[in-house]
Amino acid sequence: MNRLHIHKFGIFLVIALTAVACIFTQSRSKKNSGTCSGRVVKVVDGDTYDLRLDDSRAIRIRMDGIDAPEKSMPFGKRAKQFLDSLCQEQTITIDSTNRETFRRFISFSYLPDGRELGKEMLKAGLAWHFKKYNSDPELAALEASARKARIGLWVDQPYVLPPWIVRKLNRQGYKIQSIYKAQREHLKGMHSAGCPDVHLCEAIKAGDAL
Repeated sequence: MNRLHIHKFGIFLVIALTAVACIFTQSRSKKNSGTCSGRVVKVVDGDTYDLRLDDSRAIRIRMDGIDAPEKSMPFGKRAKQFLDSLCQEQTITIDSTNRETFRRFISFSYLPDGRELGKEMLKAGLAWHFKKYNSDPELAALEASARKARIGLWVDQPYVLPPWIVRKLNRQGYKIQSIYKAQREHLKGMHSAGCPDVHLCEAIKAGDAL
């Protein structure tokens, strides 16, 4: 191979590698973020729903920035019903910030009038600001305002445990009834002589402090 051929081959290789890099970067970008619209066909709970896109594909949306009570938790059914009333059969525009699986996206969700669903859930007092994954001060302020007004789930203060604490305890084998029973006993001072389940009480204390 003479120098001219080597030079041409080098140029071709650089162009090919650059093209591959661009395609890879674009595919990563499309995988992890993007904006599209669709119609809500199912509300799963207070922070998750199924969206049917224009090409008839159905994807699951986990709303970014909030964590709503699980269906088995107090206000879980009410949170689901409220989200359903906001978006069922509505055309929603999503701004996807991440992708958990092939068909489950972490997204902000916008109604046709521009309202963002997560913010509406916080205003109604039916969700927590999910500070572990989101640091937006506006979302924190909306939760604080609902707490102060004691609306939604905050009407039952101080008997409120965040869903991430409940999920963690569920995974460790604790049932929802025993979790809330222990919390009420703890808040009433019934464990002053010592908690019968130290691990459970420590987890509850962590949740009460939030």
